[in-house]
Amino acid sequence: MLIKFRIFIYFTFLFFVVIIFLKQFQLHGMTDSTYYLQPLYNMFNMHSIGISIDGGLNNFLGDHFNPYLFLFIPFAGFMSPIIFLYFLLITAYLPFFIILYNLYEYRKNTFYDILLFFIFIFSIPTLFFNFYLNYNGYHPVVFAPMLILSYYYLLVEESPKKSILFFLPFLLIKEEFWLIFIFFAFALFIRYKQKKYFLLAFINLLLFIGLYKYMAYINGGEQIHNSYYVYLYNVDSISDFIDSFMSLDFLNRRMLFMSLFFVPFLVIIDFKRISFRDLVTTILIIGPTFAYCFLSKQTPMSYWLFEHYSLPVLPIILTLVIKYGIFSKKRMLLFISINILLIIAVISQKQPWQYKYYQDEKQLLKNIMPKLDLEYSDFLLSDDRTGVYFSQYQVDYISLKSVLNSKYGNPKYIVINTRYTYSAINLKYDAEKMLSSYEYVNQFNMVNNFKLIYKKYPFLIFEYKDGYSFELDNYELDNWDKKTVESNKWF
Repeated sequence: MLIKFRIFIYFTFLFFVVIIFLKQFQLHGMTDSTYYLQPLYNMFNMHSIGISIDGGLNNFLGDHFNPYLFLFIPFAGFMSPIIFLYFLLITAYLPFFIILYNLYEYRKNTFYDILLFFIFIFSIPTLFFNFYLNYNGYHPVVFAPMLILSYYYLLVEESPKKSILFFLPFLLIKEEFWLIFIFFAFALFIRYKQKKYFLLAFINLLLFIGLYKYMAYINGGEQIHNSYYVYLYNVDSISDFIDSFMSLDFLNRRMLFMSLFFVPFLVIIDFKRISFRDLVTTILIIGPTFAYCFLSKQTPMSYWLFEHYSLPVLPIILTLVIKYGIFSKKRMLLFISINILLIIAVISQKQPWQYKYYQDEKQLLKNIMPKLDLEYSDFLLSDDRTGVYFSQYQVDYISLKSVLNSKYGNPKYIVINTRYTYSAINLKYDAEKMLSSYEYVNQFNMVNNFKLIYKKYPFLIFEYKDGYSFELDNYELDNWDKKTVESNKWF
């Protein structure tokens, strides 16, 4: 067992090192990472309990209910934002795979079987895009797969007390787990017919209602991202919601996108053997996440193959795999093949620039950041992908509102990566009317007192200087846009 454990650790460490060096091939979803990195730096420096993003949110726990972040404050003293980001990811990544590896009964002490295990696990699209390609940056929900330990003791070991014990820490990670815990406790009541579990579900329901109502106050501020409201946004009346929900387009998209998540597992799980009790338990645990993702008017909520929203569903499905999986060579090969096809399908829908977010990192870190005289209390603006590199400062994402009306006053610097802004505005959504980089940046020309201090493709850096204004060369920036279009190729 010790030899297998060591081999697994070596594999995991090697794999993580590889993905760090191959990060230029990772996806672009980094925006939300700053929501969780910045409060850690702020609290470490005893500067503020607030977040400067979105005009300033007075929340010290990120934009969800995330008390667990307090555990990571000491690490903010010696980690740059990107290293810190990987550190947060690995605290979820490593324990999950170590737990999972030790729960699988079919493993053998051979190189081939360990390699097969890795192929099996990393072929699952949700894990591939969230842990390997880092599609979504960092979100607290990346810890969700570790719930497999709780569900394992529930479905396999039949130990409800241990199952509850291993679930409780997740109540400190995100408010979503409070909702899941209500259904989890109710599943225990259905499963064991004991009133104490019904009481547990009822008490947690009351606590969840209180958390839902006073979350912003608990989090230290007047604003907070409330997932159950925002995800069901834009509904003015019940009839409006019913009309939207009953539209064929709505139903077809939700059913297609979300059902694809389950397709590979149909191959590996022997559904004939699943007990009715386990089936009911699984449906109840999946229920909350499935419901609010399915009902949401935001289409990305149903992108379960690559978005992070499906991660809370994955551990209960993998627990069924452990208990009822058939690991014959044919089934394993079919499972992996289907997953690879799904991964290719997702990648084919993206554009090359979305996988090249780090291509300008060297210039930013080596040439630009040393030129900027910044302290942790300084306010600056940047595009939302570059912003993560400035998480240890008071950074906000650039817009006319943030330039003109920020409560922090004038930004000390404005940092713009035109390759990203041009791509995001024009290429991502196939805009009918293209907005050039010159037009995009020049809209800020109404703001005086800024001096252009750095200009090298794709970066423009402005510094606040009283009495200055900036002028841009339209022809030069148009050539930059041509470079951006040219770089939007796979090879």
